[in-house]
Amino acid sequence: MSFGRMGERLIVYKDSTRMMEQPIRSYDDLVKIVSDPAAKVVFAVRDISQAQITLIDLVAKAIDAPPLKYGETRSLNSAFETLRQWWNGLPAIAKVISLYEKDRQDRLSKLKDLMDGFTGSVDRFDFMLEQLPTIYSGGPVGDSLTEKDAETISDAFAEDVALLNSGEQLARGKVAQAICEVYGVKGDMIECENVVSKWYANLNPSQRDPHKCDHEDATYFLARLADQSVNFNTKIVKLLPKDYGFGAVAEWTSFHIKDYAAKLKQGKAEIDKAKPVVYKPDIVEGVYEVHESKEMYIAVPKDATSLIYTLDGSDPRHSDNANKADGKLDLVGLLKDRPNVKVKMRAVDQDGNASDVVSVELVSKERKYEIQVESDIFGEKEATFKCPDDTEGLVTVLKSVISYGVKKRLLSKDRAQKIETLLSDLNKDK
Repeated sequence: MSFGRMGERLIVYKDSTRMMEQPIRSYDDLVKIVSDPAAKVVFAVRDISQAQITLIDLVAKAIDAPPLKYGETRSLNSAFETLRQWWNGLPAIAKVISLYEKDRQDRLSKLKDLMDGFTGSVDRFDFMLEQLPTIYSGGPVGDSLTEKDAETISDAFAEDVALLNSGEQLARGKVAQAICEVYGVKGDMIECENVVSKWYANLNPSQRDPHKCDHEDATYFLARLADQSVNFNTKIVKLLPKDYGFGAVAEWTSFHIKDYAAKLKQGKAEIDKAKPVVYKPDIVEGVYEVHESKEMYIAVPKDATSLIYTLDGSDPRHSDNANKADGKLDLVGLLKDRPNVKVKMRAVDQDGNASDVVSVELVSKERKYEIQVESDIFGEKEATFKCPDDTEGLVTVLKSVISYGVKKRLLSKDRAQKIETLLSDLNKDK
């Protein structure tokens, strides 16, 4: 039943003790009270000052109450109901006060205690104009409330509302951070997705199969990562924590981040442990000077089926330019009339599992001082060569330059022959 502004000021109690309110839901209820000669009800009228009206409106705006029509005044009852709906609509995790910075916890805790009292019969007048302002004013304000006080109180309340509204997002960030630490990095949910996805992609097919894993935490983890029907965020903050028995993050009534991260860490460890060992090619990394007439074979390691390798410095496991050798590989044969070549190789088993990478450089003793011409990323030609440490090596470099000049028609063959004759004399006079 609406009494207008009087309806907010009028309080009906069941008896003179004023301990319990008498609900009036319709005009008939009011008629029964007035016409009953034995009724013990007590009517009380409380005034609402202009400053209190301002406070009611500002509190309602802080929780995104619908805007008022022109000339309309915000009612205490409507503000109270909006406040109740806002609090009931907050996810449980947002009400876990330990989620927030320590310097904010005391006031938030007081607000939570007050808001949790939204059960049973509540004196709305006292709640909105006495109990709630007390949290932000340090004591009762009552009729002494000023317009400035109303603004100060509502501003502080709005700060707490904004913080509580961000609670679920804050909790998600803390979960992402805890998972990142399992992988040895720091970051938010985006970095969390990147590091987990990269780790998952590098697992072999057998490791990624949840049916081949007998560890419960690992099985749940693999099953969720394999599910392409939901995004990563949903997997991490809703589905996987449910699998682990904590419930979705939004539903937490206490902090489970450490326990959640611990389960996920254990699951990851079990998955990593299942990775088969593939022995790397049996050769010491480094530079090898070889004669082109010789052979230098690398065998496929035990339990591996092939070798994969590149000559451009890229990792053969992820390169489009990787070559494959199913049997032993002649490294010297990779020179192919070049003065040197850099080889990166891995051994691979039948399931596609790869060994650690091995890097070696082969240098032709006959051609090591010849220039090597290649194109850079802009298509420009670049020439590189080993710096000679004797006259013979210097002559080889110069002859190589002359040969390039003839090939590119920068020098005639006759002129090149004359220069090479002089170089031969230089080599004789050393």
